[in-house]
Amino acid sequence: MTIKITLTTAEADTGPFDLYSNVDAFMSSFDVDITQGQLLAGYTTSDAPDGTTIVRVQSKGNCTSYVDIPLVLISYQFTLFSGIDCPAACSAAASRIFM
Repeated sequence: MTIKITLTTAEADTGPFDLYSNVDAFMSSFDVDITQGQLLAGYTTSDAPDGTTIVRVQSKGNCTSYVDIPLVLISYQFTLFSGIDCPAACSAAASRIFM
C-alpha cells in the first residue's frame, strides 16, 4: 500500500530511519535508511504492507528512539455520469446530499 509520512520536527541527532508496520508487530522493516530530510519533506513509499494502520519510524545511529504514527485513511468516491448533462446531474446529486 502507498503511504506518505511527514515529520514536522526532528532532533539534530536523529536518523537515518527505518520504517516498520504494525502488521507484523514491528518486527521487520519495510523501508530502511530514510534520511531526516526525506521525512521532513514528506516521504512517500509503496512498500508498506497491506493492512498497515500504524507505522513506526525508528531512528538508528546515535539516537535510537522511535515514534508510532497512526495512519489516516483518505478515500475518494467518484460518480461518473454518462450520456446526460453533467452540471444538471451534479446539481441534482448535490441537492440530494444536502437536503
